[in-house]
Amino acid sequence: MLTPPLVRWGVVVLPALAAGIASVLAPRRDRVVVLLACVAFGLHASLYWPFTVDDAFITFRFARSWMDGLGPVFQSGPRIEGVTSLGWTALLALAGAAGVPIEVAAKLMGVLAGAAALPATHAIALRLTGRARFAAAATLMLALSPMFACWSVAGMETPLFAALVAWGACARLEGRRLLGVPLDALLLGLSVWIRPEGVLVGALVWLALVAERRPGTPRAALVWAVTAIAASLPFWLARWNWYGAFVPNTFYAKMPHLAQRLHAGGRSLLEFASEMGPWTWIPLAASLVRLRKPEAPERLAWLLLASFAGYVAWSGGDVLHLRFFVHMLPLCAALWAAGIATLLAPWLGAPHPVPARPLRRGAAAAGQPRQPVPAGSRMALAALLVAAACASGAARYARALESHAQFGPGYVVNNARNVQEVSLPLGEWLRVHAPANAQLATWDIGGIGWASRLPILDLYGLTDRTIARLIHSGAPLDRRIEYVMAARPELIVTYARTDGPVWSWLEPAADSIEANYQLHSLWQAKTGGYWLVLLKRNDIELPPLAEAESPPAAPR
Repeated sequence: MLTPPLVRWGVVVLPALAAGIASVLAPRRDRVVVLLACVAFGLHASLYWPFTVDDAFITFRFARSWMDGLGPVFQSGPRIEGVTSLGWTALLALAGAAGVPIEVAAKLMGVLAGAAALPATHAIALRLTGRARFAAAATLMLALSPMFACWSVAGMETPLFAALVAWGACARLEGRRLLGVPLDALLLGLSVWIRPEGVLVGALVWLALVAERRPGTPRAALVWAVTAIAASLPFWLARWNWYGAFVPNTFYAKMPHLAQRLHAGGRSLLEFASEMGPWTWIPLAASLVRLRKPEAPERLAWLLLASFAGYVAWSGGDVLHLRFFVHMLPLCAALWAAGIATLLAPWLGAPHPVPARPLRRGAAAAGQPRQPVPAGSRMALAALLVAAACASGAARYARALESHAQFGPGYVVNNARNVQEVSLPLGEWLRVHAPANAQLATWDIGGIGWASRLPILDLYGLTDRTIARLIHSGAPLDRRIEYVMAARPELIVTYARTDGPVWSWLEPAADSIEANYQLHSLWQAKTGGYWLVLLKRNDIELPPLAEAESPPAAPR
């Protein structure tokens, strides 16, 4: 149940103000600032706790199959990697085996991973700006980001990958090592277990290291590569040994022709710019001025951010609106702080440089005394940053609750409502009433597949190798339609409108489907226009819905 608006806004704003005030009154106590930002983030994320997106339930079913002894598969049969995070699936399976409900474990680990990204964001921003107050502002901005908070409890691996990338960048900028090996190489090698984009991030950091051309660079680059490969090699071997492939099946299902991908990817970039607003991207643009310095730490942050934006454009973005951008939000927050520092530089004076290994918090570098700024100006600056971040975060959170919002936090909220009000109840009903082992063809396989436990024919191809390859190769629709019709699934669940089912790419076969299947029931969301229709094959017996089981009518 959602809390009253006044409580929601108070929970977001008050911890943020406390963190902002602490950053002004106690600039040397960075740990206190980070702790307060973590508290603000935890309270912020709790507002989205009820919302779990449909795709998370796909991973949940993989984890449950692993717990049941089938291995990391969606269902019995061919071994198909229908998720993009084998490492996240393994963590969920371990949590489930320990007795923690998988959905709860996913949310708890997501919040912990999101909170873990905050200290890394603070350290990166401190490296970029040399000022504790701007580092605190960057950390606060990330804690108040509705997109970061909502995806941290959406049930997917998104916050964990973001935390690994942030700590990898932080370790690279600070030159940290662990047991004699570069920590960034270890972290980014492990990130491949969580998301395939870890290969891209690791390759970029390695190339940045090679480009430094300092004495000892060849040896350092070799050690870095060996460390990253050693951290990721078990993952590649496990994937090949189990699935017989190095690329997940989802790659083929989500990668149509390049022209389609570029159009969708460009639209995704524009949507992200619109979602973040000028308050974010104007300071980001201002931080580009710092790239003129040859040794500017912003170079690495911008290399990762720009390359990831290019990857989003090339890959077509993500059907889970703007989710890919969450991976880079810690770097965005740090660069945002750097941009603000650039815009306000004439009034602030020169900051002290931050050494490769950070000094004791609050200590100035030798020979670089801090140029004082009047206390009133510091308070005004901190108040401005906090007020703007609070207003932006609160406005985006309020917009997320609108039923028509479908991007950023709004997507998570509305998709999760559809799952809770339609997909899960329908799946539970099928688990009780459908014939044993009846095959179900459907589009959104997460909530329905998780609750029904039925064999699924995945019409999007995420867990179906044939459909995924047909999509990727650009084969004619007839090939996909023939495959589905030859499978003769006992049940079909598809989208619906007031005028009947929505068949998407199955539209050419609509007459044949309607001749061989009977409409059984219509399932409608209470809070929006999401409808699903259940059809059964003519030779299948399925009891009608009892009056108590009938879903409530959707608003007109």
